Amino acid sequence: MEFLPEALAASAASAASAFTDCIIAATISGRVLSHRHHCEVGDIYQNSLEDLWTQHEWINTMHDQWMQNFFSAYAVEIQQSDPMALFIAFMFLITHLHLYETALLIGRAVNKQDDDLLQESRKRAILTTRHIVNLTKELSKLSSFQCTSFAMRGVSCLK
Repeated sequence: MEFLPEALAASAASAASAFTDCIIAATISGRVLSHRHHCEVGDIYQNSLEDLWTQHEWINTMHDQWMQNFFSAYAVEIQQSDPMALFIAFMFLITHLHLYETALLIGRAVNKQDDDLLQESRKRAILTTRHIVNLTKELSKLSSFQCTSFAMRGVSCLK
């Protein structure tokens, strides 16, 4: 059993349980939201834009690694039938949309609109939105859950 920072930094990201996956997804989501806040008020924290871009690339890489491992460990059928797996999938997907929106924010400031990372992020954000819509349809079939405003806010990022 590892401490959370060691688990997050592990090169072979594999959690022992869905609960561990949930903690890691929530931690990454929190870091993404904190990073986004720092980007929005960067002058107050006196962070250079290049530092924010470097931090963004690191967070994006960590998120992608954990999200990819989660989706390879939990088939779509499991996500649709297990409430915890469904919640984790939503967290990873919505966090990806927040990362995309943050990349646009930083990209405009450092003139990286044509950067390959931004173009790839845009394509993935569109696929992510489609995946969220599909999971939301499955969510409506589960009687114990209702779609929250948090999920809808994540989907509205692409407007």
